[in-house]
Amino acid sequence: MELDAAARRNLELTENLRTGEKRGSLLWVLDKTKTPMGGRMLRSWVERPLLSPVAIRRRLAAVEELLRLGEEAGALLPPRRSREEREVVERAKERLMARNGMTEEEAHRALRRRSMDRRIPLADAARMLLDEERPAP
Repeated sequence: MELDAAARRNLELTENLRTGEKRGSLLWVLDKTKTPMGGRMLRSWVERPLLSPVAIRRRLAAVEELLRLGEEAGALLPPRRSREEREVVERAKERLMARNGMTEEEAHRALRRRSMDRRIPLADAARMLLDEERPAP
């Protein structure tokens, strides 16, 4: 199946007609990838779709398996931390490393242990540590 440039443009596969941007295209709607490599792969799939029914069924089976595994893993893993939460954890680890001479791994373990002992999320344990070490006004 070959599409000429005009057909590809009119279908707005990778860019919209008005501005030429990705926003508003089919690729923009489908792209939920987390990495640049994943985005490039999806773009190549949109630009060059499979033609063989066997290959299409094989890819569909692989995607279904990945979705199934993702759902199983999602039930076992905690939700992803926000950028702010990651930053507060990093700041707390840096403080532990600087003040206690810990390695990054030791600081992470200390925070994790604090979190588990208090049964609170890691970011909350980091915030508590930072608040405890803040000088009184």
